[in-house]
Amino acid sequence: MTATRTFTVQARVGAARRAATRERILDAARRMLERGDSVAALTVSKLASEAEVSRATFYLHFPDKRHLIEALHDTAVQDWHDIAGDAIADPDITRDQLQEIMSAGLRTSLSHAPVFAGIIELAEYDPEVREAWRENMRSASATTATWILAIRPELGDRKAAVLAEAMTWTSERSVQQMLGVRGSASCDVDELAGALTEIWWCVTHPAEP
Repeated sequence: MTATRTFTVQARVGAARRAATRERILDAARRMLERGDSVAALTVSKLASEAEVSRATFYLHFPDKRHLIEALHDTAVQDWHDIAGDAIADPDITRDQLQEIMSAGLRTSLSHAPVFAGIIELAEYDPEVREAWRENMRSASATTATWILAIRPELGDRKAAVLAEAMTWTSERSVQQMLGVRGSASCDVDELAGALTEIWWCVTHPAEP
């Protein structure tokens, strides 16, 4: 019994240590991206040095740089879903509530902007990352399409799907191009949230002001 308990404690300590090291590597990558380093500049050697771990330790946690960037991206996407996922599926959401969600979601996206920019950069030359990014966008579009249909069933599945995909990509591109991710911002978060709310609301409630 004592030996089993000791083994369990040791296993938990080891798991906690591995999780802490993994997070340290992720934090190092975030810092480098936030400093403006491109994904191409994030070599395993530089990442390991920034995280103060060995290359061997890096490879214990991530098979390669792509898996590291994808792990960062998964965290960023989950943060967005935690804010907007259930709310965007609610057909009774008010315009003010929609704008509040847009503002909160954009602020979260902006906090992860270097990661999103890194994923987009990596997707330019990595087909697997490109497909994973598109799959995330398809998933978000599918949720939006369900919401649109709940409010405007007369549109039908196909039109709702196309509208939802257009709205999703418009929102994603707007964050990248208008909030100063890699340059000067052309508007602030609240302005963009208001503009996107206008677009989304006009699609779902065309007869309302």
